Amino acid sequence: DDFFDLGGYSLLAAMLVSELRKNDGMQGLSVEDIYHNPVLWKFAECIDALVKTRKENQSSFTLKKDIPKVSKLTFTITSILQAFSVVLLYALTAGFLLLLLFMVGTYESDSYSSVLVVLLIGTVLILPIMMIVSIIMKWLVIGKYKQGVYPLWGFYYFRFWLAKKFVDAVPLTLFSGTPFIKIYYRLMGAKIGKGVYMGSDRLRAFDLITIGNNCSISKEAGLLGYIIEDGLLKIGPITVEKDCFVGVRCLLNINTKMEMHASLGELSLLTPGSSIPKSEYWQGSPARFISKENIKGPTHTVPLLRYIAYNLAMVLAMIVVLAIPLFISLPTIISGYFIFDNYGWRGIGVAVIPVSAFYVISFCLSTVLVKWMVLGKTKEEEFSIYSVKYVRKWLVDTLLNFSLLAMRTVYATIYLPAWLRLLGAKVGRRAEVSTVNQISTDLLTIGKESFLADSVSIGAPVIRRGIMYLKKTSVGERTFIGNSAVLVSGKEVGNNALIGVLSTPPVNMSSLQTNNTSWLGSPPMFLPKRQIAEGFTDKQTYAPPLKMILLRGFIEFFRITLPLAIPTLLIMMFYHFIGIKVGEESTLKLMWHATLYFALVSCAMALIAVASKWILIGRYKPMQKPLWSTYVWRNELVNSLCESMAYPYFVNFLLGTPFCSFFFKLMGAGFGKRVFMETTEITEFDLVKVKDNVALNFGCTIQTHLFEDRVMKMSYLHIMQDCSVGPMAVVLYNSEMQQASSLSGLSLLMKGEVLPAKTHWQGSPARQG
Repeated sequence: DDFFDLGGYSLLAAMLVSELRKNDGMQGLSVEDIYHNPVLWKFAECIDALVKTRKENQSSFTLKKDIPKVSKLTFTITSILQAFSVVLLYALTAGFLLLLLFMVGTYESDSYSSVLVVLLIGTVLILPIMMIVSIIMKWLVIGKYKQGVYPLWGFYYFRFWLAKKFVDAVPLTLFSGTPFIKIYYRLMGAKIGKGVYMGSDRLRAFDLITIGNNCSISKEAGLLGYIIEDGLLKIGPITVEKDCFVGVRCLLNINTKMEMHASLGELSLLTPGSSIPKSEYWQGSPARFISKENIKGPTHTVPLLRYIAYNLAMVLAMIVVLAIPLFISLPTIISGYFIFDNYGWRGIGVAVIPVSAFYVISFCLSTVLVKWMVLGKTKEEEFSIYSVKYVRKWLVDTLLNFSLLAMRTVYATIYLPAWLRLLGAKVGRRAEVSTVNQISTDLLTIGKESFLADSVSIGAPVIRRGIMYLKKTSVGERTFIGNSAVLVSGKEVGNNALIGVLSTPPVNMSSLQTNNTSWLGSPPMFLPKRQIAEGFTDKQTYAPPLKMILLRGFIEFFRITLPLAIPTLLIMMFYHFIGIKVGEESTLKLMWHATLYFALVSCAMALIAVASKWILIGRYKPMQKPLWSTYVWRNELVNSLCESMAYPYFVNFLLGTPFCSFFFKLMGAGFGKRVFMETTEITEFDLVKVKDNVALNFGCTIQTHLFEDRVMKMSYLHIMQDCSVGPMAVVLYNSEMQQASSLSGLSLLMKGEVLPAKTHWQGSPARQG
């Protein structure tokens, strides 16, 4: 009998495997084993082989040791030092805001253009100042990063954390894909060769990172050089020899190496201690050998004068990217102060929503205008990254990426497809698009009634040996692309297909061959059958009546504007109260008041987000809700307030400290003591249960819901004490990590799966490693 013919699907497979893991010798079973051996007798043979291998290699399957802990005194002292450091970070942020205030205040002019120039100069000056401060702090606080293992919450960890906080404060994403980010990394201690394309802003343990000549490091590739697990900060080297390629959203773990001419495909995990031999192509999570590569053609080079001109053009492009948001926001600022002068705070309170709406519309239309004026219509082609064409493409792409920071509230709304169409994308009727990034709009096709979930990377161009390759990317009709999935430029997915969470589409298959199929993992495995949401009509999922469309548009209008209006109002109050004290107080006293007021503003934004959750939602419970329901839209409004207010102004300052979980406790999540957090990817808070001494690493997702078939399914998720979740990993709902188990970076814990205590798992989907 075949498991899937009997009615099995991914959730039942995870539950079956989790139950079998309780038996002696079967702890290493993975969900993938069922998909590769769906017939009962073959699955039994697989289990026999696993048990035999485990007995023969018992030493390689030893359980993890108990988690070491620093003394209570050391933890207390470190916590106090981190608290003072957070105050310092608030003071620096307030100082930058004061600098802009002084620059505008000392320049007396009624000309809008003059004020814009002053603000632009201030912003352009602040960026290098922030970079210089982070460089100085890194060398003062930590010196050179050294390979080793250090206790979490110890004194070395504090120095590591403080140096990294100054780096995190620099908007490095603005420099990605430019020659300037390489200069910054070199000044930080990284060894970056000549002719390197650096598209990633995810390097941290700089002194231990070596990248050879003519390498290409794609967007969102993680070369962090550290990880928190087993109660320890582990720092190790990463070496990428000359002419290597690292794909989109890859993760190179500590103590890894790529030999010359090696390649790592998109969404791939290079596990600790791994090495890719010369001229080999690896792909997958965990990465494995795919083929030998025959590198052809010389490395693209550029004459000196052309390279100088390219750098100057890049500087100009960066100034344009900074100028456009300022140009758009200036009328908003001026109108705000005009209303305040004539009508006071009551007038501001009434006008702030329409003013914010005006800003959103202006930003969207300006981006469209710049896209068509600067870049025009893109086509399938290849060109040098040292060309004018590349600078124009970089400018437009960076402006769109900037919208994820400044205009994140527009994403995942009913209005986003219209904006993407204006930018040149072909988006079908009733398509749902969430926080996609790295898109080339003219080359993107999304079929009608398809669904692209959060953090999907779609259409990212491939850059290698100094050449950018642009190709069409398409998604068919009624197709679902899961959270954190990656479709690089040139990929096609057919109709009524599913590409799961943290997955890539199948290779060497046409879009027609993927029609009516489901895939999960990296590399993807075929899912013969999946669970279909039942009990909801087409009117609740795909074909809503007009009144529901209008109601959603009304609610999402406030979802877009409120998270912009509230910070605008609070920052105006900050400037108002500080402006009164300018000239009346000493610089030191003024700085103290600015720090205090900014901290109060940040706390106010966090508390407003907390209040919105309890008023609009109450307590989250396991349930299923269709897309076209007010519950889903209210939930998205709460998330929008968190992402645009609470996280950037409050939570991000606390990441890496034991105080970070405090906000999530206020939101209803169950968090224990000494939890290390370097992520904000948590949504349905009451469904999250995290015990003592857990480590949630950079960018990992604690995902208590899925949106397959346009139905929001949510349930509990349990992470027991002493567990660790690696960077960029995803833990799905209805799962449990038992005591001291760990999930490696860029790995997927499937819904319904239970990881046994004191075991380590890696890959998408997870298997024991």
